[in-house]
Amino acid sequence: MNLSLQECIENSSHWLEKIQNKIDGGWGQYKGADSNCLNTAEAIIALLETGMKDPGDQAIQLGAKYLIEHQLSANNCADREHYGAWARNVLKDPDKVLHIPDAVRTSLAVLALKLAGVSLHNSVITQGVEWLIHTQNADGGWGYTRNHESHLFPTCVTLKTILRICPLDNTSEHSLCRNSNLEKVILDAFKHIHTYRNNDGSFGKEPELLVPHTLHVIDVINMADKQENLIPKIYFRDIKPAIDWIDDNKKCVLQWTTETVSIGEGYNSQYNYTFSHINPSLYLRFVFPIILEKVGSNFNSENALARYALEATFDNIDNSSSNAQG
Repeated sequence: MNLSLQECIENSSHWLEKIQNKIDGGWGQYKGADSNCLNTAEAIIALLETGMKDPGDQAIQLGAKYLIEHQLSANNCADREHYGAWARNVLKDPDKVLHIPDAVRTSLAVLALKLAGVSLHNSVITQGVEWLIHTQNADGGWGYTRNHESHLFPTCVTLKTILRICPLDNTSEHSLCRNSNLEKVILDAFKHIHTYRNNDGSFGKEPELLVPHTLHVIDVINMADKQENLIPKIYFRDIKPAIDWIDDNKKCVLQWTTETVSIGEGYNSQYNYTFSHINPSLYLRFVFPIILEKVGSNFNSENALARYALEATFDNIDNSSSNAQG
C-alpha cells in the first residue's frame, strides 16, 4: 500500500473546508448537517494543528465567530452557573431548547479559540477556563458536566486544555495563569488521573476503553513533562509502562471505540451522546512522536505499529466523500 501521511492530511483538510456551513461558519458531522460547537472546535483544531490553515484564514475566523456566539451567557442562557461553558443543545419540546454544559465541548472550544488567535485577555477565553476550573470535583477530576461523577476522559481533555492555555512554565503574565489556585487544580487532576492506573500499566476502569484512555493519559503526562517540572516525578514514571502496554495490545490500538458522554441524569438518558475515539490516529498523534524523540525509531522500518496505525487510518477514509460533492 502506497501511503502518504501528508496526502491524507491534505485530502481530509480539503474535505473539512468543503463541509463548513457557509451560512453560520460552523461545522456539523457531515455536509448539510446542522452546525454544533463540538464539531466546529474539532475542525478548527485539526486544520490549525496540521498546519493546513493559519489563524487568520477566513474559514478559521468564521468558525471562531460561531464558537464565540454560542458560548453560554446572559444572552442565551438563564442559568448563571452555566455562563462561560459551551453546551449540547437538546430540543426538550417544540418550544424549548435545553442547554446542557459539556466539559468536553468547553475544553475543545477554548483550545480552538486560543489556537485561532483569540487573546487570553478576551473574556471568552477567561470565562471558559474559569468555568472548567470551577467545575472540578473534590476528587480532582471532572465529570462530563457540572456536578457529575468524575471520569477519566473529560479529566484528561480538560487538564490538557488548561495546561495549554495556562502553562506551568511561568511564561504567561495573564492573571488567569498567575492564579495561586491553578497549581493545586493541576496537581489534584494528576492525582485523580493516577487513581485510574492499572497494574499492567494501562489506565481506565472500562475494559473497552482502556486503549483510548491510556493514550490520552500518555499525552497529558507528556504535555506536562515539556513544561517546568512542577509535577511530582511519580506521574512521569507512568509513561513507559503505559507505552509498553499499548505496544502489547496492537490489535486493539488499530480499532475504533466509542464512549458514552453522560451529560444527562442517567447512563441511558436521551441527552447523552457518543464520542468516537479513533485509536490509530490517537496513537500516531500522542505516542509515536514520543518514541521518535526518546527512542529514535525509524518510521518505515523499526516501528511496525506506527505503520499499521497509518494503514488503519487510511482504511477508514471514505473515498466517496473526497470529491467536490462529498
